Amino acid sequence: MPLIEFPPAGVTDVLPSPYLRRLIRSGRVVGSFVTVQVIVQMIGFLSGILLIRMLEQREYAFFTIANTMQGTLNLLADIGVSVGLVSIGGRVWQDRPRFSS
Repeated sequence: MPLIEFPPAGVTDVLPSPYLRRLIRSGRVVGSFVTVQVIVQMIGFLSGILLIRMLEQREYAFFTIANTMQGTLNLLADIGVSVGLVSIGGRVWQDRPRFSS
């Protein structure tokens, strides 16, 4: 009579599934990305507080205006490039040499 082995308590057949492994791997990638983004945001926040403390009111006003203008120009420039790439590339995406030019 053969012996039947049971898995330890709490272990299921789901763990070796490729779907779960892919989900765990994706979760780790997203988790590391979120961790880095939180650290970058904290550094930005703390450096902003430090700038407020160190700059005079007039200098901080110029910094704020320049920073706002930079963000606005980046947004406007990105919108134009994305629309241009989609409109031009959408017509020739099947012709590789033409698409790459």
